[in-house]
Amino acid sequence: MSEPAVFLTLGAAFIGFAVSCLLLGIFISQIIQYLSRYPKDKLINKVLVAMILLLELGHQGLISHALFYYNISNFARPTVLSPSETVIWSIIVQQTVGSITGFIVKMCFAVRVWRFSQDIIVSGILVVLNFTELALSIAYTFKSFQFDRLEALPNLKSLASFALGCGALTDWLLAASLCFYLHRLRIRENKHIIVHNIITTLSIYALSTGFITSAFGIATIICYHFMPANFIFIAIYFVLTKLYGISLLAALNTRRETEGGSVSTFQNNSLAQTLENVDSLTSLPLRSTRRNLHSRNHITSSSSRASSIRAPLRHADINFSSRIHLDEHDFGLPIPELETDN
Repeated sequence: MSEPAVFLTLGAAFIGFAVSCLLLGIFISQIIQYLSRYPKDKLINKVLVAMILLLELGHQGLISHALFYYNISNFARPTVLSPSETVIWSIIVQQTVGSITGFIVKMCFAVRVWRFSQDIIVSGILVVLNFTELALSIAYTFKSFQFDRLEALPNLKSLASFALGCGALTDWLLAASLCFYLHRLRIRENKHIIVHNIITTLSIYALSTGFITSAFGIATIICYHFMPANFIFIAIYFVLTKLYGISLLAALNTRRETEGGSVSTFQNNSLAQTLENVDSLTSLPLRSTRRNLHSRNHITSSSSRASSIRAPLRHADINFSSRIHLDEHDFGLPIPELETDN
């Protein structure tokens, strides 16, 4: 086998493996950070993190098995990469595991879009695209086992391109939807400086994560379509799968910064309502805090209850003889007691 052929096949796969190892380390460090910041987080979040961790570890194990097979077990047999040779099963299965990881992560973000917008059309499109990508990926897996020769890879590029295209389009629509609804909220609530800053931060995060994964998906499509005989597209896909896990953990870990900034200026029920809306996109436990505020302060009439939602607390007909206390576990941070004016 010539040197350029080795570089574009085993060399490209090894580079993708090295980068995926680096990203796996970042992912695990994010999990450690998550567990230290949110030891009492909701059980469903912990189960989700554990599930993604197992999938990422399994994906990395499959990549390692494939590289060991080609680089070590068949070190003295360069014909292992000839078109008539059988593709090792771990290369095929890793694609399915990566698709399942991306499916779970994107469904979580699609649920956030639904919680915030209540737009059944946008949310439905995201869910349909996500399920379509998963179905096409599973179909690609069955076809790969059916035609398990390296020479068959170019014949499957149309199916793979549709699957990756659905994934890239889903990533782009998720980022665009989050930014759109956040921008609409920022226009409606531009009087709250802290909310404006939070929304700006979340918009940047949504753009960076969504468009990065979308760009890697498009790069995989291009490389597979024009260079199906080498492993460059496989190397890019190694990295893409790790980016999905990192994006999910980044979403969970950024709650601390948002919560700390919100609580420090939590001075009125109008702001509480606004931050509850932001909660739909950031999974902040602000609903329990808002109930806590209402339970500690007596509202004398239904009219004053309605006005307290729209006006600062100091203008509402509420007795503030006692200080308002916020539980630390609601935000993951030590929260100082807040003073309010009579």
